[in-house]
Amino acid sequence: MRVPVGQKIRDLELTEPRVTILIDEAEKENLTGFVRVTYEKKGINDFYIFFINGTLVGIYGEEMLTEKEVFGKEALDHALAIFSSGLAGLYSLDGEDVQSLGEEEPLLLLEKKELGFTELLEAQLRNLNEDGQFMASLVADVQGLPVAAMDSEYQNERIAALSALVRDVSHRAETQLGFKKTDEVSLVDDDKVRLVCRYFQVGDQTYILSCVVPAYQPYRRLTNTALREIEKIMKQRFS
Repeated sequence: MRVPVGQKIRDLELTEPRVTILIDEAEKENLTGFVRVTYEKKGINDFYIFFINGTLVGIYGEEMLTEKEVFGKEALDHALAIFSSGLAGLYSLDGEDVQSLGEEEPLLLLEKKELGFTELLEAQLRNLNEDGQFMASLVADVQGLPVAAMDSEYQNERIAALSALVRDVSHRAETQLGFKKTDEVSLVDDDKVRLVCRYFQVGDQTYILSCVVPAYQPYRRLTNTALREIEKIMKQRFS
């Protein structure tokens, strides 16, 4: 898709140009135009995020080498799941130019103008499944009720319920055996497939990030990063 050049307002000096941060910057600027962000990663890595008067209206992404394109909700899902360094900048356009782009390519437009709680959580889980090649990922409470989950070959409700039972065992180890606070419990089957349960706190409530990880696949760094982002999202929702 051909995007007008636009007038550069400024570069965004961000060590981690996460899409949510870029959207916040554009809203503060009351931007009519777009944010362009290019990530140092393979795949869909170049995004144009369009705004009118600080309101998110559309997004377009492409893979620079192959020119593969994604639009709208699909592009937003890709962008939300990226953990990578990159370059970003704010560009101004006339509101009519932004509207014309939407008329020429309706798939560009987003029906939802705001990023919802579930959408943000699912983006983190999608990133785990894609970058870590995990077989399933979900967030649940200690009663075994899923808060957010991605579709998989596994039944998410059963994973959530089992994760809650595992949490109960680790809690008993802490209280009855004097173990220090447990932040992870893993179950490994004969094929070395691993159910990883990572525990985290939001306010007074404990939650579980549960992932089904293929044999010999590293997971700790990815789940550490995801946990930081998930905690931020949930604290904003429940604080």
